[in-house]
Amino acid sequence: MRKGAWAAFTAALAWGYVYATTESIVNRMNPLALLSALYFTGAILLLPVVVSSRGVIMQGIMADPFGFASLSAGVLVAEYAIMASVSVMGGTSAALVEMSYPIWTALFLYLLKRVVPTPATFVGAAFIAIGTAVIVLSEHKS
Repeated sequence: MRKGAWAAFTAALAWGYVYATTESIVNRMNPLALLSALYFTGAILLLPVVVSSRGVIMQGIMADPFGFASLSAGVLVAEYAIMASVSVMGGTSAALVEMSYPIWTALFLYLLKRVVPTPATFVGAAFIAIGTAVIVLSEHKS
């Protein structure tokens, strides 16, 4: 197995669980309230890590404050958009459309770091774009 693939697969499993459980919770809470509750709970759970690693954390933030701030904003927007899309489209459809993110990752990596996508990336992006279009168009007709 490719190095790090276990972590990516674990993330995929965890996100599958998140989408499935978000669908039932977002019916009782609006997406912004749910996001706030999740971040508040996460802050409490991670407090021991923050306290024990505060020097390393501050060093990392101060090394690139703009990068950290833009990353934080991106995470908040992405998480809110996930909650909002699940509340409207349902977990499965929202997750499938969100899976178009590798296309945007390749684009941002090119724009920000000049990482040139490989031919395999273009082929994969085409499959993802087609799959996303199928989901969006089939949802639009229903």
